[in-house]
Amino acid sequence: MKRLICDYKYKRKKFLAPKLARLIAEVLSQAGICQPEAIVPVPLFWWRELVRGFNQMALVGLYLEQFTGIPLFNNVLAKHRQTISQTNLTGSERKKNVRGSFSVRHDRLIKDRYLLLIDDVYTTGATTEEAVRCLKKAGAKAVTVVTVARSAD
Repeated sequence: MKRLICDYKYKRKKFLAPKLARLIAEVLSQAGICQPEAIVPVPLFWWRELVRGFNQMALVGLYLEQFTGIPLFNNVLAKHRQTISQTNLTGSERKKNVRGSFSVRHDRLIKDRYLLLIDDVYTTGATTEEAVRCLKKAGAKAVTVVTVARSAD
């Protein structure tokens, strides 16, 4: 799974996006969670997205929207501050690194809605916790987080 995600993100193997979206769709169908009203991908800072050439989770979100019929709200959550790579940081360093790095655009779109936040890898939860905090502060009723993989770290 680690190699698959790294190939997708860093080697731009975009053909893997529908496969990753299928994995998430299967988890959703098996988990029996409340049907989300919108999919929100964890965003990248604009510079990182420019360098990488795409936002990997926004692309997965497009396929997930097709597979599930749940609308994708791609530009609701924004990463407005560059953060350093989380790869070699401890849990507390990760939380500090991402604190305050997200903002909500168009909060009227998420007010009182059940959202599905999608990300590629869950390690300590710092990124998803900060994104959820931001979405709830902007009025989301509830946020369910689904990731493609969980890190063994």
